Amino acid sequence: MTSLQQSANTRLRWFIGSLAIASFLGYWQVNTRVLQQTGPEPCKEAIIHPAAAGVRTVEHDDAIAAHLPEWLQEYGTWHQEAISQLNATNWRSQRFLVMTAIRGRRTGGLTDRLKPLPFFLKLAATTNRILLIYWSKPFTLEQYLLPPEGGFDWRVPRYMVDAIATAKLETRPEGVRRLANDTGSGTMLLATQMQAHDYGEGWYDDNPLDGDNTGSRKDVFRHMWHWTFTPTPPIAQRIQEEFDYMGVTPGNYAAAHIRAVYAVKERSDDTIVRMTKHAMDCVSMLRPGGPFFVASDTDKAITVAKAYGRIKNVTVVASSNHNHNNRKDPLHLDMYNTTDPSIMPEDFYDAFVDLYLLGSTRCIAHGQGSFGHWGYLLGYDPSCEIRHFKGPQCAWTDGPTATAQEQQMRVFGVASKEPPSRPLFRQPMSYDSIYAYRH
Repeated sequence: MTSLQQSANTRLRWFIGSLAIASFLGYWQVNTRVLQQTGPEPCKEAIIHPAAAGVRTVEHDDAIAAHLPEWLQEYGTWHQEAISQLNATNWRSQRFLVMTAIRGRRTGGLTDRLKPLPFFLKLAATTNRILLIYWSKPFTLEQYLLPPEGGFDWRVPRYMVDAIATAKLETRPEGVRRLANDTGSGTMLLATQMQAHDYGEGWYDDNPLDGDNTGSRKDVFRHMWHWTFTPTPPIAQRIQEEFDYMGVTPGNYAAAHIRAVYAVKERSDDTIVRMTKHAMDCVSMLRPGGPFFVASDTDKAITVAKAYGRIKNVTVVASSNHNHNNRKDPLHLDMYNTTDPSIMPEDFYDAFVDLYLLGSTRCIAHGQGSFGHWGYLLGYDPSCEIRHFKGPQCAWTDGPTATAQEQQMRVFGVASKEPPSRPLFRQPMSYDSIYAYRH
């Protein structure tokens, strides 16, 4: 076959794959809206995933299993057997620990809800409880994340929903631990929306178990996450599109997360410029030469970081959201108008996309808040991080630089022309009808 024929075939395969993904995403969005309007119905479309269209991969099943502690693998086997035997009449004979975000109640944001995952896995394993996750605010978690095939099934059967939605919530870490160890009938169903400054890290690291052979919480967080979650098809596709747009690949860039207006109404332009340059100086020490991905709560910081990158002759990229003049600020899961009927599940996609972009880095410089630190825990190297806000003074560190053409492509966001080669994320588990509730 000639090189011309090979090129034509490559473009044809890419075109057909793009049509298939676009067709599916339209189907997903239409059916999602119908389900919300008509009530509980089996969500059969959830079994479809971009893997069939050949999206790039970041993690393999064997790599995840090899890094899970032995106690967690044993708990996963016990958990799978226990939930396989549950039904609408016998479930009350088991003991449960449920991570919740319930509509009508005060809840935390995305970090508060899911960053304590290792704490809850270990607590459930040590107390012989079935760990589940239930959201109804703003929508079910299954609109954004699903358990991966071969991973941990945290979904709630619909016959348990009413009991969980009306259960008394425990929010204090010490209260959650105490009640989890209680074997009385009154604590059979322990629902929690825990608020903890360290997200359970101290207790996790201070209470090793037999089979804790993989290190501390930070060493296993990434693998626990990918064992527990895979993004839904539309979010997985959005993440892939961002990688193509920015021209970077998972594990081959460093990130700077800049909360320029965190906990304040506003900051002066001079302050934002100074904060941003210092963050970029810090990330350059972690991965001299880049490329660098920058995420921020203000477009001013993004603009400064890109300009600073051009001065330093390194590649600095940001997601496509920051190139739209009419871009709306992303909605927060705990701060939005709950009475607005126009708010749809896709209005919250950006939070999950940003998390995966930060969590696909090799190294990260993070500042205020916990979202950037969460991205570091999900990243490829748990030893490669620095705090740029109220941390050490950083100085720019030069390294290998991109060519002028590469820099122009990446700074201005020219999408990759190469067709995807393999799945970016693991396939989700099949979606049994008992889990298909919509609240």
